[in-house]
Amino acid sequence: MQIKNNINDLTIAISTYGERIVNAKKIALEFSRNGFRVDIIHQADNPDIIEEEIIDNKQIRYFYQNSKGVTKSRNYAIDVCTTKYIWFMDDDITFDYDNIHQLYGVLKKINCDNVSVCLTRIKDENGQPRKKYPQSGKIYNKRKIISVGTIEIIADATFLKRNDIKFDENFGAGAAYPVGDEALFLNDVLDSNGSIYHFDLYFLFHPKDSSGIYRSKLHFYSKGIVFRRLYGVIGLFYILYLILFRFNFFKEVSSLYLLKGYIVGGRR
Repeated sequence: MQIKNNINDLTIAISTYGERIVNAKKIALEFSRNGFRVDIIHQADNPDIIEEEIIDNKQIRYFYQNSKGVTKSRNYAIDVCTTKYIWFMDDDITFDYDNIHQLYGVLKKINCDNVSVCLTRIKDENGQPRKKYPQSGKIYNKRKIISVGTIEIIADATFLKRNDIKFDENFGAGAAYPVGDEALFLNDVLDSNGSIYHFDLYFLFHPKDSSGIYRSKLHFYSKGIVFRRLYGVIGLFYILYLILFRFNFFKEVSSLYLLKGYIVGGRR
C-alpha cells in the first residue's frame, strides 16, 4: 500500500557501514516502493558497486562517505537533504505496514503546527514496545529526551539547517562516547526555540540491542557527560538518585561512572 503523502516533502536517510550496505539497499527499495525518497549514506573504505535497480530508481540516492561514526553519517544526511523533512534510519529496521500509512498525518501535524521534530515509537523483533514511552503530546521537559533513539526522529530539515543544528560527532556509535547523541541533538532543538512533539504511533520494528554497551562503564560515563550538558547542576542530583535507587551501585558498580562522566567528562 503506497503512503498518501507528498514524496517531495520527506527523505528517508539510511546510515550504513561496510558490508551492511546489502541490508540498506533492500530497505531503500522497500521505502521507494512505498512512495518515499531515500538517501543512503554509506561509510566504507571504498564506494560500493550499485546495482542497476538502485541506479535507475529516481527516488534513491547513494552517497559514499570515507569516514566512521554514525553521527558523521547523520550530519552528512542533513547536509545533502533536499526535502523539507528528514527521517533518520538504520540499516536493520523493518516496516510496520499496519501503521506506516499514518505517517501522512504526522507530516501534516508538523507542517500545520510548525513542529521542529516529531518523535515516534518502535517495537522490538517480538512486536513489543522497545521501552516505556512518554504520553503523546508536546515535550517541554528535557528529561523526556534522554532516551530517544535516532530512528524515532523525524525532523524539519529546513529548521535544522537554518539554526545550524547537527549531531555532536564526539557521541554515537563509532565515536569516543557511544551514547547520548540524540539527547544532545534534541537539546539543541529546544535551545533554538524549536518544538518537539511525541506521537503514540509505531512505524518500525528494530531488534533490541545485544552489544552489551548499555551496561558498560563507557555507557555510564557517556551518560554522565550528557547529564551535565543537559541539566547542569540539577543533573548531579539526577545522577545520585539513579546510582542509589535505580541501579543499586552495590550490584552495578559500573553505574558510578555516571558520576565520573559528569565530573570529569562534562567539562568543556
